[in-house]
Amino acid sequence: MFDGSAVAQAQSPASTVPAEPGQVAHAPRLNINVLEGAGAVNNVATRAGREFTVEVDDQNDRPVAGAMVTFFVPAQGPGGSFAGDTQTLTVMTDDKGRAVAMSFHPNGIVGDYKIEVTATYSNETATTFISQSNQRPAAVPIKQHSGKKVAILVAAGAAVAVGVAVGLSHGGGSSNSSSAATTTASLGVGSGVTVTSPH
Repeated sequence: MFDGSAVAQAQSPASTVPAEPGQVAHAPRLNINVLEGAGAVNNVATRAGREFTVEVDDQNDRPVAGAMVTFFVPAQGPGGSFAGDTQTLTVMTDDKGRAVAMSFHPNGIVGDYKIEVTATYSNETATTFISQSNQRPAAVPIKQHSGKKVAILVAAGAAVAVGVAVGLSHGGGSSNSSSAATTTASLGVGSGVTVTSPH
């Protein structure tokens, strides 16, 4: 006698075969969020160190701890290096899903570049980029009025010296020379020094 139930079971083997344990608890896809370092402008004159911070989340926006994050800096052209003069740094995410790349120093080449960031966890991989720029700040011009101040101070010193000389020449070395000799010095910016003595 034909048993239809046997055919139904044969046509639906998935209902009788349990799923793999790893597939049931498998983490979903990864997302990398750049928290610090994106759009930074580095001074090639000072080459000050910077930090990059990224956060690795799953597709449900939950942080992924223990993910391996690698930062790749361009080997040529504008860029920089990490500690040990290397262009690659690997960091593990903490319990908040964050990875911090420390001690990055820009090189002396001016220009824009991108740092590649790759996160790997449980056979899942995600990649993003951190855009930065190396620039050389323009020299700060010296204010013009500062030069005038120096000229005034020099002219004032010259006027005092001339005044003392005139006073001594009129005094003739007598004891009343200090009261008899009177000197007036006037200063004008750009007009030199004018010294007048009593007639």
